[in-house]
Amino acid sequence: MEIVAFSIFFLYVIKRILEMPAQCNSSAGKFGDITQFRQKLVLCPPIYPRGLTVLFILLAAMIALALFQMVPLPEGLLKLISPASLTTYATFGNAPAGAYHPISLNPDATRRELFRVLAYAAIFFVIVSHYRTKEQVHSLVKTILAMGCFLVIFAILQKMTWNGRVFWIYPVDEGVPVSLIWGPYINHNHFAGYLEMAISLGMGLLLYSAPRVKALPETALGLKVARFLADEKFVPYALLFLLVLVMTATLFMTFSRGGTIAFVVSSLFFAWITWRRRTLRSKTALLAILAAVIFAAVVLAAWDRLEERFAKLEEDHISRLSVALDSIGIVRDYPVLGTGLGTFESAYMRYQTTMPRVLFDHAHNDYVELVTDTGIIGLLLAAGMALVFFRMVFRRWRRKHGMFGKCIGAGGLASFVAIAVHSFTDFNLHIPANALLFAVISALTYAALFNVSERTEK
Repeated sequence: MEIVAFSIFFLYVIKRILEMPAQCNSSAGKFGDITQFRQKLVLCPPIYPRGLTVLFILLAAMIALALFQMVPLPEGLLKLISPASLTTYATFGNAPAGAYHPISLNPDATRRELFRVLAYAAIFFVIVSHYRTKEQVHSLVKTILAMGCFLVIFAILQKMTWNGRVFWIYPVDEGVPVSLIWGPYINHNHFAGYLEMAISLGMGLLLYSAPRVKALPETALGLKVARFLADEKFVPYALLFLLVLVMTATLFMTFSRGGTIAFVVSSLFFAWITWRRRTLRSKTALLAILAAVIFAAVVLAAWDRLEERFAKLEEDHISRLSVALDSIGIVRDYPVLGTGLGTFESAYMRYQTTMPRVLFDHAHNDYVELVTDTGIIGLLLAAGMALVFFRMVFRRWRRKHGMFGKCIGAGGLASFVAIAVHSFTDFNLHIPANALLFAVISALTYAALFNVSERTEK
């Protein structure tokens, strides 16, 4: 994934340099000269809103933090800024006295995680910089929904023809219950995490695509329904609705409690913000009625299994809570800079007090793992990025007049809420496919609100 992401990024940079207007080359040297390359980047920098610039600065600070965690430091400096790291190396390492050690307890894991973060950032940058038309953003939204539908179909076919192997090729440990495996996902919670983000975006596209029935207030309901069904947009809208319906039903079929709660919360948030926009109320009412009917049908059909899953909530809550409580010890010993990005598995074993035979590679809580890996500094940087981006996007959405931007923006905001809620009980943002989808949805939400001209949104 990283190679593809970086390739796309560098191809975009080269494309942008070649397409720069002549005035950007006025003081440049010979073609191919490295000076010309630098001057082009300086003379014609991309223009971003202040909020996005702040976001990039905070991201650069987070990347710098991860790089610093991998730098070998002398014992005196390491003892000053991360004494627990020095104690760990002295206790479990075999390096001679006076050797240099990094803050990270597992530099290889930190490097791998950093490369993934850079890949997500590269894709985000390309989308916010390149996607500037309604057609581009619309195409990307439809691609995400098509991929979600494909994963659903693939997951169902794999379950129907299960042979003990993922993709019918790769064997799975016999101890893993088949009910947890959905398509390429070994954990049903992560499959639900992917779907909840895609469904929220799909609701935004449904809202935009809903046929508008022009009728007087006193027109009979039956006539309004007839005109709605006769609208030329009804068939594509019905197909889109069916696609979102299939993904929603499948999300409930995973019986992921975190995914179900995140979906419900994000749906309520979507309904709330769209109802507050006067120009969206008529469409929101139609979508809400359809959603309520389908939600009731799906929940009633799977009520027994859902009730059974939520009945075990206390049992699983204790295991997740124990991991969080044990992680307090990590935060206490590595408060400022953490144990290193991507090192939770390496650090947690020393603090694990329950289920000693279970290896926890993640904290099952993205927020807990963030503070154990990067310390208070990393937590503040990540919180700053989330706050700056959400505030910037939401404020722009409230002022947006174009219908396309309003609808897709609402779907993107609902996706943020879904993954933010689910991150309290799972580690979706440490699953590359889900983290990449989150980066793509964030970028296209920005593009729909800031880049797409309102004159083209009708």
